[in-house]
Amino acid sequence: MASSLIDILEPKEEFLIEAIKHFNVKPHLEVVLWFTVNEDISTPAIGFDERAMQFLGKLGAYVDVDTYKS
Repeated sequence: MASSLIDILEPKEEFLIEAIKHFNVKPHLEVVLWFTVNEDISTPAIGFDERAMQFLGKLGAYVDVDTYKS
């Protein structure tokens, strides 16, 4: 899913960098995962490919992962 987001944002990289500087903001990728308490259902994996990490690094962004039980 992060790769799909990077596909959309990467062509706008220079604009995003300028906006980050202009507005003095700290960008981040917010990931929210809901886990079931049902042990018969596997939990999702969390991972980011090299391209996503490099792009986020260029923006000076961090990743925040929130997890919740349902």
